[in-house]
Order: sequence, then C-alpha cells, then structure tokens
Amino acid sequence: MSHDTEQDTAATPEVQEIEETIQRHREDLAQTVDALSARLDVKARARDAMSSATAKVRSTLTGPGEGPDSNTDPARLVALALSGVAVVTLWSGVARRTRR
Repeated sequence: MSHDTEQDTAATPEVQEIEETIQRHREDLAQTVDALSARLDVKARARDAMSSATAKVRSTLTGPGEGPDSNTDPARLVALALSGVAVVTLWSGVARRTRR
C-alpha cells in the first residue's frame, strides 16, 4: 500500500498539469460552443439588426440639423427610406424562415 502512495505523490505535479490542461480545453470549448450558438440564433440576430436599423432611423430623424425643416433634407429622406426597406426585408426573411 505504501508503494501506491509513493507513486501517487510522485505523479501529482504531472496529474495537476494534465488536469489544468483539461480545464483550459473545457473553457475553450465552452467559449466556442457559445460563439457558434450565437451565430446560429437567427431570431436574436434579426432582432439585433432590427434594433440597429431602428436606432439608425431615429438618429437620422432626430439628429442635429439647421432649422425646423431640417428633417426634409434629401440625404436624410433617402437614408430613412433605405433603412425602412432594410427593416422590412429583414423582417420578411425572418418570418419566411420561421414558417418552414
């Protein structure tokens, strides 16, 4: 029995090193799985894109301008229209995918 104890004591640094390596690999694998899950979550990505487009539209409409009619600037109207088209296109694509 004492012979087994001596082997366990002698192997302890190697065992600890292996256990630390295994722990690092587990953490790396968990991070990879989380990243892949986030990429595959289409609904969450669509919500994020929609929130981003909505924020962009709001900032375009309420951004600093000159005078009370500054929201009629052609560049702002084009940006607003394109953002609206992007939101509708994205939403219809998500709706189409969820029906399948």
